[in-house]
Parts: sequence; C-alpha cells; structure tokens
Amino acid sequence: MVRFLLLILLCSVSLKGQTINGIIDGKITNSNGEPLMGVTIFLNKIKKGTSTDSDGKYKINDIPTGNYTLEVSSIGFQSQKISISIIANKTVTKNIVLKNDILQLGEIAVAGKTKSAKMEEESFAVKSINVKKLQNKSTDASQILNNVSGIRIRTEAGTGSNYNLSLNGLTGNQIRIFIDDTPIDELGKAFQLYNIPVNLIERVDVYKGVVPAKLGADALGGAINIITNQKKSSFLDVSYSFGSFNTHKFTLNSKYRFKKSGFTAKLSTVYNYSDNDYTMYNIKYFTGTPAKEVRGNVQRFHDAFKSIAGSAGIGYTHTKWADELMLQVNSTSTNKEIQGLISRPIGEAKEKEENQIYKLSYKKSKLLNDKLDINTYLLYNNINSVRIDTTSNRYSWDGSHREVLDGRGEFLSEKTIFRYNQKQFQYRLNLNYKLNDHHTLNLNHIYTDIQRTGENEYVANRIQAFQAPNKLTKNITGIEYSSYFLDERLQTRISAKYYHFNMLAKEAITFTDQSISINDVETLQKNIGYSLSGRYFITPNLLVKASYELGYRIPQPIEIFGDGLGILANPNLKPEKSKNLNLGITYDTSIFNTNSLKNEINLFQRNVKNFIRLNFLGLVNSYENEPDILVRGVEWDISFQLKKFQLTGNLTWQKVMNNQDFPDGSYQEMFYEKEQLPNTPFLFGNLNANYFMENLPKSLSANIYYGVNYVEEFFLSYEKIARKAPKNIIPRQILHNIGFTLSTKNKKHHLNFEIQNLYNQIAFDNFNQQKPGRAFYVKYRFSLN
Repeated sequence: MVRFLLLILLCSVSLKGQTINGIIDGKITNSNGEPLMGVTIFLNKIKKGTSTDSDGKYKINDIPTGNYTLEVSSIGFQSQKISISIIANKTVTKNIVLKNDILQLGEIAVAGKTKSAKMEEESFAVKSINVKKLQNKSTDASQILNNVSGIRIRTEAGTGSNYNLSLNGLTGNQIRIFIDDTPIDELGKAFQLYNIPVNLIERVDVYKGVVPAKLGADALGGAINIITNQKKSSFLDVSYSFGSFNTHKFTLNSKYRFKKSGFTAKLSTVYNYSDNDYTMYNIKYFTGTPAKEVRGNVQRFHDAFKSIAGSAGIGYTHTKWADELMLQVNSTSTNKEIQGLISRPIGEAKEKEENQIYKLSYKKSKLLNDKLDINTYLLYNNINSVRIDTTSNRYSWDGSHREVLDGRGEFLSEKTIFRYNQKQFQYRLNLNYKLNDHHTLNLNHIYTDIQRTGENEYVANRIQAFQAPNKLTKNITGIEYSSYFLDERLQTRISAKYYHFNMLAKEAITFTDQSISINDVETLQKNIGYSLSGRYFITPNLLVKASYELGYRIPQPIEIFGDGLGILANPNLKPEKSKNLNLGITYDTSIFNTNSLKNEINLFQRNVKNFIRLNFLGLVNSYENEPDILVRGVEWDISFQLKKFQLTGNLTWQKVMNNQDFPDGSYQEMFYEKEQLPNTPFLFGNLNANYFMENLPKSLSANIYYGVNYVEEFFLSYEKIARKAPKNIIPRQILHNIGFTLSTKNKKHHLNFEIQNLYNQIAFDNFNQQKPGRAFYVKYRFSLN
C-alpha cells in the first residue's frame, strides 16, 4: 500500500509539465451576488469538468481548441448550458449567475456542494455530517455520531452517564475529539459529547485512521472535529426541550457583529438536567430483613445529572487585519449522582466539577499575496473536581438500605473525599502556505502542559501519590504537503509528525509494615510518524481513495492517574503505536440529479502495539496494555433520495483480534490468540428515513423521520470462554426512534416531537447496565439571522 501511494506521488510530479491548449475560468454566484461553492461545471464533449471553490471560482485547464457547451448544475438551482469557444493558449473568463429552482425541495436544497460533501472528497478516509438539517431535533453530538458508520458509542445509563466511543475498533482516548480544531480531551466533564447540543454545531468531520497534520493530535485511530456555527453575520438561536425522566435542556447561542468596525460579541449558554429515574425491567435484587432475593421491575434512583456551561467572547471578525481576533471565557459546572451496576446499586456517592477556560485566538487568511493563512490560539484551563464515597450503607433497588461496619465505601474500597485540581496550558500555531494553485504546504505545532494534584481528604494525614504534582507535557509538530493534478481529479498528501512526550507520575507503594513510599515513574518518548494518502476521480461520479499512517499515542491522565474513585491508577502504562490502512470507493449520482444514489464501501485495518483498554473489573476498573491488537473491518454506507423522500443507512463489520503470539499448545493460544477482544461489538448499523413536506396549511413545512439502530450480541469475555457461561453476553439490540418537526415559512420557529426507543426494548450497551426504555421529548427552537 505504501508503494502504491508513493507511485501516485511520483506519477503526479510527472504530470506537472503537461501542455495547456486553452483555459476557461470564472466565478459563479446566486441572484444576490453570493459565491456558490461546489457548483459542477462540465464539458460533456471531452468528459472534463470541475467544481467551484469556497469563493465560487472555477478553472478548467488543457482544453483543446474548438466550440463547446458548458454544462453548469447545482442542487437547488436551475441548470444552464452555455456555448463557448476555446482558443489555443488563451483564457476564456465566464462568470455565471444561477437562479433558484423553486421546484426543488426547499429543506434539502443546498448551494452547490455543501462543505460536508467537499470534505468527503478529500484524500483522507473522512465522513462529514452536515448538522444544519438536524438542528431542530432533540439530540446532541453523541447521538449524531452514533449514526455514523464505524462508530459505536456505548453508554452506561441515561443523560450524563459515562460512555465509551469506538471508531473502527479503536476506543476511548485512542480517538481524539476537537471543537473547531481545539482538542477537548482534558477540558472536563462539561465538554463531553452528550453536553454539546446540536444547535451549536454546523458540521462534524470524522477522520478514520489518518488524521490531518493541522489537528496536531496523537490520535491513534482517528479524530472527530466538531465545527460550530461559522456564520459571518449576527444571529440568535434559542431552544428548550423537555421530556421523560424529568429531562430539561436549554441552549442559547448568539453573536452580534458591528458591520462598520467588525467588533463582535458572542454569548452562549447550555443547561442540561435529568433525574434518569427510568424503569429497569426483570431485575434481581435483595430486599427485607433478613435479606430475600426477588425479581421484578424497579425504578432507577440516585442517578441525577446537571451541567451548566456559559461562554462569552469579544473581539473582531472579518476585518482587513484579522479574520478573527477573539478572547473567550468559559465557565462550567457539573453535578452527578453516581449509580453502579444492577447487581450493586449505589445510593450516596457523587461527583462535582468546576471548570474555567480562557482562550485567545487569532486567524488571518490570504497574507503574502493571498498565499499564507495563519490560525493560532493560547488556552488555559483550570479544573477543580471532587468525588465522594463516604458511607457504609448498602442499598437495594427497592430504596432500602442497611449499614455494614466494614470501613469501606459503596465502591468496596476505602472511603474517600477525593479532590483534585488540574491545570492545563496549551498553544497551537498553524500555517498554511499556497505554493501555487495546485500545491499547498501546512505546518502545525501544538504544545500541551498538564499538572494534576489531588488528595483523599478522608485520610488527609497519610502520604498520598497525588499530593505532589503529576505532570504530562506533549509537543506535536506536523508538516503536510498536498497537491492536485489532472484538473483536481487527483489529490495526494504526504505528512510527517514529530511526537515528544514527557510524563512524571507518582506511584504509592505500601510495605508490609503499612508504611508508604512515593516513587517517581517517568516516561520520555520521542517518535516520528508519517502518513500518505491519495484520491482519484475515475469519473465525476466514481471516487477511489487510499491512505496509510504510522501513528503514536501517549496515555492520557485519566488512564495513568485514575479518577480517585471508579478508575484505578496505572502509572506503568506504555504508549501505543499503530499502523493504519484505509481503502475506499464511492459512487455518487447526486452531482447532476436531485434524485440520487450514493454508495460507499471502505476497508480498514489497524495494527496496534501496547493497545490500551479499560479492563472491566466491576465497580472499579483500570486501564491496561494489550501487547498486540489487529483490527480488520469493512463499512458500507448508502444514501438514496427521491424527491421529498430520503433514505440513509450503514453497516459495519469489524474483528478486533488479540494478535499476540502465545506459546504453542498453551491455554492462552487456545482461547485468546486471534480471537475477538472481550467486550467489543463486531457487527452494527443504522437505517434512517426522512420525508419532507412543503406548503402545508398556515405556510408550514414538516419533516417526518424514522430511525433504527442495530447492534449484534457480543461477549463480555473471550468467546470460547464466554460460551461456557452464557450469562456473560451483551444481547442483540434493535432500537427504533420516530419524530417530526414543524417549521414556519420564514424558518424562525420550529417545534419537534420525538419518541426514542419506540417499542420500549430492554437495551444494554454494557454488561449488567440497563439503558432507558421508551422516552418522549418535545423541543422548541427559535432562530434569527
């Protein structure tokens, strides 16, 4: 595969010297003079074409002399056919104005190719979701991502519960998450996916395997970049939703810009609350005195979640000297009651967190004769958290409890009031230099310094590992060269990353005389990774891609240091190393037709050394290394649109294998080698249908949608062992959701009603952790531009 990608690069260079017969270029706008991105321009006579960039500009090179018909088309606009004549060594400039096509569907008509569509044409294996048409739904970032091929988000319970995200078989911190190119891994609980409402999001880009240098991450298996509202003008967006289990969600997102000076003010607020007191079915529990085992339906308790996040920013946008100069302050607070396994309910343990973030960002494009773009920021983050487990009471699912005088907390370890403080400083510099129309160089550097201190106040008189700072420092520098050839049908990218990690963790050692010693565990890593990627349009409808990456990842603080309650520390974790391969082919008929079919197949492989996974131990877990893991899989995405009806679906099969070479004839070889990793789904998919209705009474429009989420059963332990104990199975899951949205003609007012888990199925993402049943939600949204 590496040789194949290098061959593409060499062929690309050899094509650079082709002669030019004639050129046609120009700019395409709508009736208001606004540039249209992604409009298709095609010379059918010689089967040659291109599409407009973000400024509405296009260019077709190397056209033989003669007379042609230029075909111009874009979804939502009337197509045009224009006669032109090409003269040798001359450039013909043709500016075009497209008119709206009122016969095409208003809700899904777009101005040429959307940014998401253009993103999916990049050489990376990337899936981009245009969220604008989802902003009226009662949903959040985690639910959007759970409908993407290759992604599985497994939650422990309802709103605000812990979750684990996997992408192409790699999980958790192996997948980096960004908001507007800023990594959110260490920004605290308030920046978890379930706390990011859909109203704040414009699109979501999911990079599978290869991660572009501009993100500057030590991601191992991919990255998710959440792009927030990028509107240049002033706007106001407010929504409120309420529903089952006393769930309330409020979002305000606003910006005001003074046109003359460019001075801009931003304000956003997010509030989430839920009791999560849903019914759990057919539960075995103990009740009464003396305790008697019974089975029945119970109401979940002690699982409430509340989060508040506020953000304010001032600065200047879209001026001559800056695209953006913005100072932003974020303050967040989360409160969570902690619930446990079905076999052992928790009645009093809880956690709280407060977080302050200060960020100064600067962006400017088209410097140095329109060749240089700069994007940089400084960020400081301060987190204060407390986790409390101080009771000796043991609860039952009927709400009763008994006191056990064993000196342990509810998590069956020593009682704790664990407070920790984490300070993070980070800066990022990204430079993008356009060598010419077809060659670009990108340089990115990101520096992160994290210090965490903590103490169990319940035993404050004892020496503890967290009392002295635990430190993690990362420097990641990337350089990427991208090029286009053959009228942009061929794109190639080559990049390299330098990883520099330095970690100092404190390990407490208890001796037989109960004395304690604190040892330093230091890790210093210097590695160089690289990636190659290429994509080629065989025809305007048929696209092929290939990419390869050698990447590294250092363990995150939560993996090394633990959280003081449910996750144990493991300062001896080793960094991960992965070789990632992707192959893909896409056939898309939407370029020239409103009625369209898009079919996409992707093959992937990940080979990871020192794979880090969360080892499920019950109430308390820990992260551990697996020496060698091999992931192989295939994804299938399909979307179909027929006038007002739209159908999308995907299916993912993956095998996450223990690739370690065990001794011949050993127990491990028999049960572990080349077997599916425990607690890992292998087959899952989604199916979603939408029907749009325009010109309803009172000038309303409507969207009716139905979705199905499917996960095949999988085993808690290795399959050959688990089959001997069939109770250790996470059962097959098929969940149905239905909803509809009403919108006014001016698109200011929207009312949404949704039913999740329509048939009230008993659902599990994890063993012995039942998820919510049927739930109803209503949402009102007001948007003003």
